[in-house]
Amino acid sequence: IFCFLLPVLKINAQSTEPLSLNLTKARQLSNAANTDLLLKDIDALIADETVKQTKKGAIPDVFLDFNMQRNLIIPSTPVPAKAFNPTAPEGELLLLKFSTNWSGNAGVNFNYDLFNPEQKSKVKQAQIKAKIAATDKKITETDATLEISKIYVEALIAQEQVNLSKADLETKSTIYKMLSEQFAAGRLTLLELNTGKAALNTANSKNKEAQNIADK
Repeated sequence: IFCFLLPVLKINAQSTEPLSLNLTKARQLSNAANTDLLLKDIDALIADETVKQTKKGAIPDVFLDFNMQRNLIIPSTPVPAKAFNPTAPEGELLLLKFSTNWSGNAGVNFNYDLFNPEQKSKVKQAQIKAKIAATDKKITETDATLEISKIYVEALIAQEQVNLSKADLETKSTIYKMLSEQFAAGRLTLLELNTGKAALNTANSKNKEAQNIADK
């Protein structure tokens, strides 16, 4: 987070303008570049998918079956010939065909493992791991949000210190210029001029210190 946002915050901290990057945008950019958070997100997705795949083992298997084929041998059944021909000799048999040369079957198959404690245990374990992964992701996201908020506030304070010190330096410079003109005109003592010079040096020192803090 620090490495990603520091250049942006540093550039803005050196300017007298307000930060162009607001806190919400900073958090979004930070989360998008946070490798640890991205890994936690992937872990959570994998855990959720594992739960789905594990639950599939507890879902009944239902599938259709259909088959039709042409019979090379047409089935036939022997029957007494007298049943169809009264004049037929006693004991004579006829072969009757009761089907076509096509055969087929269709059905619905249902398979469900009713008593499988091992499967229930697997689903429960997968759900627990998914909750842990989601919690880890939330914790990482919260930590990242707190960290970037801290950095952002520090950058705002550093920027404000630079702005104030710069304004103070400009004021002290203007005052010292006026004191120098009055001293040259003989309306000011050397002690008063040196006091103004000391105030200018102090303001300049504070401005450099504030800029160094912002640069870090």
